[in-house]
Amino acid sequence: MLQTASMNSTDLCATLFFRLVDKGFTSSQVEKLVKDTFKIVKEGGFFTIESINETLCALGWDTNAMDTYSLNILMNLIQKAFNIEVVSHSVN
Repeated sequence: MLQTASMNSTDLCATLFFRLVDKGFTSSQVEKLVKDTFKIVKEGGFFTIESINETLCALGWDTNAMDTYSLNILMNLIQKAFNIEVVSHSVN
């Protein structure tokens, strides 16, 4: 598994892009999915992958459009690009 925290922004973008393309999304869908996900989390708050996918579903995406690993890549990218702290917690 990749260590996303140590990757630069270009590597994170490429990794996220190819991961979502491998899931079956077109390049334009990847761009829209990332933008929609960013709109959901940009104001901050508490989110789960389930709550993000519920909101994405309401926007017309499939039920599980975003997966945990892709979301982690996006959160790392947001953290690096905007120099903000993103805190995540795992519940097992």
